[in-house]
Amino acid sequence: MASIDHPRGKPRVRWCDPDGTPHARTCSTEKAAREILRAVQHAEDVGRKWVDEGTPQTLTLRAVARAWITACERRLAPRTVTNRAQHLDAFIAWYGKDAEPGLLSRLLLERYWDFVRTVATGRYIHRRTETTARKHIETIHLLWTWAYGREEYEPHVPRPRLMELPRKPAKTPRAAPTWAQMDAAISACGSWRRCALIVMRCTGLRVQQVMGLRWEDLDTATGLLTIRGELGKPGSERTGRIVPVAPALLAEWRAPGLAEWTDKAWIVPCPHTHRLMRARDVALVWTHAGVTASTWKGRPDHAFRAGFQTELAAMGIAREAREYLVGHAQPGQDVSYIEAIRGLQLVSVVAKVPALAVARIERSETA
Repeated sequence: MASIDHPRGKPRVRWCDPDGTPHARTCSTEKAAREILRAVQHAEDVGRKWVDEGTPQTLTLRAVARAWITACERRLAPRTVTNRAQHLDAFIAWYGKDAEPGLLSRLLLERYWDFVRTVATGRYIHRRTETTARKHIETIHLLWTWAYGREEYEPHVPRPRLMELPRKPAKTPRAAPTWAQMDAAISACGSWRRCALIVMRCTGLRVQQVMGLRWEDLDTATGLLTIRGELGKPGSERTGRIVPVAPALLAEWRAPGLAEWTDKAWIVPCPHTHRLMRARDVALVWTHAGVTASTWKGRPDHAFRAGFQTELAAMGIAREAREYLVGHAQPGQDVSYIEAIRGLQLVSVVAKVPALAVARIERSETA
């Protein structure tokens, strides 16, 4: 909202662009400030950026990208927003930080695809996979389409002409780790990561859900754990849910012996403010444990989720119960009409999760 203040006795008009960029202009008279204020407020009302005629500005793709990321922050998970911002930073660094959005074209995206797929652009001097390159291009597609649909950018952005991406390779059946293999990986892991793997093994939760759990989410009297909607992926998981905790995990939390649950707020202690557990660190754990790579390669943390579901399925647990525990959408209107814990007999289901056959940790580690 545009406004007028008087920081040094003279009227100053303050306003922000639609992308949040702040501006200010000091005037010599109150009348001039009021005229500028009316012009800025009119631009705000119609959803456009006000440009001072005395200082014409050129719209850059960088500014458009910043506005889109701000819009994404209102509805997407922080990790998703971070990934998209990183993709756009890489594209703008290649495209040019002062380049205009009017130069966007399908040919430009095809050239960028070739650039992204070169060995020199990947992390650690490794060639980016086709899947990673696809994510970069898809992020640019989303930005381009969003910008074209915005009134303030439409005159500056050409009609989206999206790049035709290679077909996704067909998925082949994957092996999943057993309880014993997951326990072997946990035994090979130390420090705070061991806590995360134990929770993943006993709940089937996604790694970032596990990293976001707080002790206040756990009702120790009833053994129920609240999975807050903010921790899940968009869709069915955004509603949140309450699940019973496996006795094997409750026993460890009540009388720790396999890991060090040292944080008073977070269930999984973590020395990093970003609270991320890198996939490559989990891959090293699987390798050190000597577990067959076919069960975890390409999805080192997600393999615990696959192992949890597969082992329950092998025990004959009904699909609806397994799907509810891990947060998948329920068929029809089940989620609206069935009290899950009682109707799906979830307490009996999690009781079948076997005790942890994990080596005790002898000393504190701070990896």
